[in-house]
Amino acid sequence: MVADRRVQVLLAALFVLGVLLAALVGLSHLRRHLPSPATSEPAAVSTVSAPPAVAPSPVAAPIPVPAVSTPYPETVEKPELEEIRVAIESALIRNGVQLRQLEVKPQGNLILFRVQGEFPGDEWVGDLTRRLHSISSAIRVQSDPAQKMIGVAWEGNRPFLLRFYPPPVPLPKPVLAKKKVAIIMDDLGRDRQYARQLAKLPLAVTFSILPYEAHAGWTARLAHRSGREVLVHIPMQPRNYPDANPGEGALLVDLPAEELVARLRDHLERVPHAVGGNNHMGSLFVEDGAKMEVVLDVLQRRDLFFVDSLTTPKSTGYMTAKRLKMPVAVRDVFLDNVQDVDRIGRQIHHLIALAEKKGTAVGICHPYPETLEALRRSVPLFKKKGVDVVAVSRLLER
Repeated sequence: MVADRRVQVLLAALFVLGVLLAALVGLSHLRRHLPSPATSEPAAVSTVSAPPAVAPSPVAAPIPVPAVSTPYPETVEKPELEEIRVAIESALIRNGVQLRQLEVKPQGNLILFRVQGEFPGDEWVGDLTRRLHSISSAIRVQSDPAQKMIGVAWEGNRPFLLRFYPPPVPLPKPVLAKKKVAIIMDDLGRDRQYARQLAKLPLAVTFSILPYEAHAGWTARLAHRSGREVLVHIPMQPRNYPDANPGEGALLVDLPAEELVARLRDHLERVPHAVGGNNHMGSLFVEDGAKMEVVLDVLQRRDLFFVDSLTTPKSTGYMTAKRLKMPVAVRDVFLDNVQDVDRIGRQIHHLIALAEKKGTAVGICHPYPETLEALRRSVPLFKKKGVDVVAVSRLLER
């Protein structure tokens, strides 16, 4: 009896299994005869495959490039491809990627960045997103650390895809005995007494001097005698000009190249001992790559370097100087946007933290009494942290 019952249970189970298999076969047949989805449906994502020359090992499924399905509102300016490309490229270089590690080329419906280097952290991705949103709030950024890819997309333009691959050999790291920062004091040349106090400060602060101030030449000679480095603080047109006025002899976007060259040469003649220059204001002028090339060509012909004050995230100064193969540095921190000794002290701490993280950092400040006091108080802090304050020429990228 027990054996008969077991046979009955087995036969019942086989019957149920047969019914299930028949149902599956029927469903499969039905799906083959159903019509395919409409080809007019917009694709939600775009993908590319890893080029075998750069990544020989198998790569998992690619990241979807974020889609922007809504059209631009009339109040949002549609970004240009070149603006986005420059912003991404600048962000990569500021994160330590060298030009020889970077390749940009169209691939399918994408513009592909092939980057040999470590995948950046969330902080860098957040900073890139903020920079891109300053160009257009419609831009979307999507990061996939598992696939080592970042997508950048917006309505009506070809999306970018950043793919990160490990370098074939470890890249040599610069050997630095100590961490280093440069501190540039802008807007000098107005006040002799302030310049004297700054020259006595036991920190190698770089003097950046406005060329048309009453004591420009005197301040430059004082700095030189005191062993301080001198820059020309080149006045350039800001975005809200003329409400914000950079001063006499400013470089304006509407001026022809000949006039820009003549004005810049006059700036240089008025500031003796200058070894380089950085921009005063200029949030509009530095966004014009062609105008910046005129300026940087004059500096390069005189063996002078350029420090991009980065008064706008769209500045072309740094990338133009890199393209011209001239020495360049870029500002990391403004120390005294708020004229309060404690707030400036916190910004100095931030500058030191950046130097501890990446080896070097550049800070810019202005001739306020609070700034001078904060710098005085920071002298033992630099010693305690083992960070040297050096002339900005020692931190140039060449």
